[in-house]
Amino acid sequence: MRVLKQLGKEFLLPFVLSILWTFFSFKDATKPPISSLIGTFGASFAFSSYILSQIWRVIKQQKVESSLTKIEMRVDKTLADLEARTRDVVSHITGGESFCYITIARETDDGVSEVWCHHVGAHMLYDVAAIVFDEAVYVEHQKPFSIDIYARNEAILEIKNIHNGYTVLIPNSLRLGTAHERKLRVLFTARNGHFQQELTVKRMDGKIECFVRVFRDDQEILALGPGDCRQVTHSK
Repeated sequence: MRVLKQLGKEFLLPFVLSILWTFFSFKDATKPPISSLIGTFGASFAFSSYILSQIWRVIKQQKVESSLTKIEMRVDKTLADLEARTRDVVSHITGGESFCYITIARETDDGVSEVWCHHVGAHMLYDVAAIVFDEAVYVEHQKPFSIDIYARNEAILEIKNIHNGYTVLIPNSLRLGTAHERKLRVLFTARNGHFQQELTVKRMDGKIECFVRVFRDDQEILALGPGDCRQVTHSK
């Protein structure tokens, strides 16, 4: 039944046009031969059917191409969403692009400083540890690299896991000494890789001020001045 409806839909217009063409072709003739009528009708029907079929084909092709384009766009969007969700799931497991840095919380009477470790990023950090060096020692042993540098560290910090947006207090973790200014290099390791921090600590007007720069793959990803870092009153 559907086939008959489709045939009627496609051949109705050529049939009508062929009848009209045959009528106008022989309207002035008194008794045109049947063979001439059939020949004219057949030729006009074949021609009009061919032309209209090409028109219908082009229209249908455009609809198919439009539908395929929409399907392709939907598939691309679905794949992009899936990739983003997969990346987010992996980032929740590894820590993604998150990182952390330290600042001085306060200095106790015995000269040992407590340290804040600040989380930055959208995902939790796992298995975080850090080793702190004096900047001069780090530069001296970096090129060429020497394993002796690890014996000359200022502190080893076991930070473990940090929730996104949290700040962790690490007590009795670093001895700054009495110098007016200290430059430290902090090497972090975490489940999502390695990153490092330059920490400059200055004593100014009875306060400890921190200057922070964080690097990943030799690219600076954070820079903070004393106005952005926590300031604490020197206890001595």
